[in-house]
Amino acid sequence: MLIIAIIDTILDTIVLVLLCLELQEWADIVETQIILFLVHLAACILLAVSMWEHKMEYVTPYLLTAVFRNGYVLRFIIYAFYNEWALVGAIYATTFVIGCFFWACAWAWYSKLKNDGY
Repeated sequence: MLIIAIIDTILDTIVLVLLCLELQEWADIVETQIILFLVHLAACILLAVSMWEHKMEYVTPYLLTAVFRNGYVLRFIIYAFYNEWALVGAIYATTFVIGCFFWACAWAWYSKLKNDGY
């Protein structure tokens, strides 16, 4: 889980930089997504803390924000490929696939904590 939290934080930072570059064109949508990614960044930190505290309440914010984040990333994948931005679309697509895998791993961790009675 610690590796997932660290890598997901790095991915969030990369996407945030890309979003800041796009800020002039899509100001309203991008500002909402920046807020979502910052909240997801905090959830990544809580996911890392859940490794030491063994509380499933720390995993729940990650599970929720990851779903919303992946939805927004999917939206930008469609937009990027529609406008023929292959590199940006590929970066977002990679982030989406890795995000789905990380969500599945976090769900398994959440289920283990729930079954163990934490």
